Amino acid sequence: MIMKSKYFIFNYDEIKGYFFYIPISKLVWFTSILPSVGFIFCIGWSLLYDFESTTYTHCKVWNFLPSVSAAIGNGTMQYITWCITVTLHAPARFLYSINLYFSRFLQEIHEKCFIIFVVSSQLYMLLTCLALKFARKNNTLDKSEVYSTHIKLRLLIINFLSFIIAGYFFVRHNNYCEPGIYSFFALFEYIIVSSNIAFHSTAVLDFKDECITLNKQGIDVR
Repeated sequence: MIMKSKYFIFNYDEIKGYFFYIPISKLVWFTSILPSVGFIFCIGWSLLYDFESTTYTHCKVWNFLPSVSAAIGNGTMQYITWCITVTLHAPARFLYSINLYFSRFLQEIHEKCFIIFVVSSQLYMLLTCLALKFARKNNTLDKSEVYSTHIKLRLLIINFLSFIIAGYFFVRHNNYCEPGIYSFFALFEYIIVSSNIAFHSTAVLDFKDECITLNKQGIDVR
């Protein structure tokens, strides 16, 4: 008996030749929604229930938004929620898993890990855009791929500029301890995270007709 649904199929199908399949577009949405929900929850919970502790900095000045690391690492509920959502959607992201631990216990190392994460993600975004633009043998893209590339380029620019602006506010906060400045740093951190998630979500356009299948020979994409 073959169990079918809109998203997957179990048991071996002699005609189609696989045990299991899942559309890549559905997988992309799943891996994008999980961190988005976790991220929004951590920020919202911090603002509602841990405002003082998550907006506190060494400068002891007023701030209206928590940084990403504070929203995730300063409260037990937020930390657990973020760990669960990230672990479920990306167990292979070893660097970011390390960052989760350090954001809670070793702040100085966390800052370095976060910078490495952002720079490496931007490098990935850049190489992806270049690959889509120039790596094709016939250098032709269909309408969906052209649209996807344009969105990726815009998100890359937004991500890069946000990183520069966030760095400016971070340095300004540490040097002058002005009220509210660290919250502007946090705001651009949010944009960095959101644009990164959105960039990966564009894979829906790149693989809109592709499925991951498990057959007798192993895993395949068709």
